[in-house]
Amino acid sequence: MVEANLDIRTVGRTKEPSKRQIAKWDKIKPTISQVDWNLFLSGFPDEEMFDQLRIFGIRSVISCTLTPPPDLIGVGSIRYVLRVPFEDDVGNLPDKETMELAVIAALDKLEQDERVLIHCMYGLNRSALVAGTVMAARHPEMLGADIVKQIKERRSGALHNPLYSYAVSQLNPVD
Repeated sequence: MVEANLDIRTVGRTKEPSKRQIAKWDKIKPTISQVDWNLFLSGFPDEEMFDQLRIFGIRSVISCTLTPPPDLIGVGSIRYVLRVPFEDDVGNLPDKETMELAVIAALDKLEQDERVLIHCMYGLNRSALVAGTVMAARHPEMLGADIVKQIKERRSGALHNPLYSYAVSQLNPVD
């Protein structure tokens, strides 16, 4: 498996970022985490996060919260927002239609080489469940347990809902 460069400062760039740009990135409170190529997780987007959305070049947002996010169209380069609300429930997974809608939308935008942000209230469970499912579809060679590990390494505290973590770990089983 080829390791992708997931440093946000160099993703999709043909030249090195300037010292000024690096200094700007380094001052940002890291509330957005890149878990896969062009795939990001975050908590509920607020005005403090808008600069990060601009800097990271997020074009599409998938919202998994019950509370509607602020109007993000036009913030930076965001042109697409999809709401697929579901509860962070320890005992139940979201329904199949909700998951399919979120995953298909994310895959469609990623295939267009867009940067996609999936968010929930804290960016830990619902968004990580959707991102893990997207990653399984993008990387059929990757075991679900490895997807869980990668998400947890790149987003501290992610997938602490045991049912969601288990669900992602069961994706792409060894035949």
